[in-house]
Amino acid sequence: MTAIAFKDGVVACDSLGMFGAYKLSRDVKKVRVLPGLQAIAGGTGATREIDAFIDWLCEPKGDAPDIATDEDGESDAIINVFHADGRIDVHSSSGVSHERLEFQGMGCFDFLIGAMAAGADAVTAVAAACEYVRGCDWPVKVYRFGKAEPEIITRDQWLASRAVIR
Repeated sequence: MTAIAFKDGVVACDSLGMFGAYKLSRDVKKVRVLPGLQAIAGGTGATREIDAFIDWLCEPKGDAPDIATDEDGESDAIINVFHADGRIDVHSSSGVSHERLEFQGMGCFDFLIGAMAAGADAVTAVAAACEYVRGCDWPVKVYRFGKAEPEIITRDQWLASRAVIR
């Protein structure tokens, strides 16, 4: 499972890479800042297709790579491009759509959208997913427009930053 959240100009994601039920890595690069630092791209689904498409976004040569469909006709990958001006380009096997949303979630969509609709920011939504959604894990990577590298937040840092009232 993946957790990518966008709200108020911030894109946050978890770092766990899985193959089926197997945890492969806790340092997967699910999101990348595009050249010019004014767009951030991330995807869910088939990693090879996501990487190829984001590589093309970074250096467009020829037509965009195809995004395949599974046996049910569903897109094997979804790639969102979040722009500094609030636009979101959603790329899938059926093409591209352009949206303007208050917030967006990818991967564990319902969990992230529910958290952000209840007032959580993108970082808090992904941190909560790392705690409660099987297949999401720490650290949380936080991307901001105009910055090439993400801020990394570990679970210990997150817990230390929260005031616990009982």
